[in-house]
Amino acid sequence: MIQRIQTLYLAATAIVCSLMLILPMAVFKITLPGKHQLFQFSLAGMVDVITKEPLGVKNTIYLQMLVVIIAIGSIITIFLYKNRPLQFNICRINHLLSFLLVGALYFVIESDVKTSYGSENVSVVYLPAG
Repeated sequence: MIQRIQTLYLAATAIVCSLMLILPMAVFKITLPGKHQLFQFSLAGMVDVITKEPLGVKNTIYLQMLVVIIAIGSIITIFLYKNRPLQFNICRINHLLSFLLVGALYFVIESDVKTSYGSENVSVVYLPAG
């Protein structure tokens, strides 16, 4: 089954997608006039770091479904090692879905934060989660 190096990459993709469902992905510092707030974003939603109260982030179920589809696609592709053309096409679809996920993450985070606080008052700084 591990005949090509891409099998290891596909396994890593499935593992990273599984971790995306559990771990927080980013921390945001939102600067309002006279006030700073830190929020932690995961696919379950956005939570205030200090008070632990959730911010009304919508549409994360679609992001969760997209991450699960990418993980399942990677696992299925690993077992299609005998059919190289089909494996290549599924990898291509997974790449497109990954780009779609990055764009959707940006859109969901930006639109929900800006609509919750008003677009002219918000300065969002992306910090790596950790």
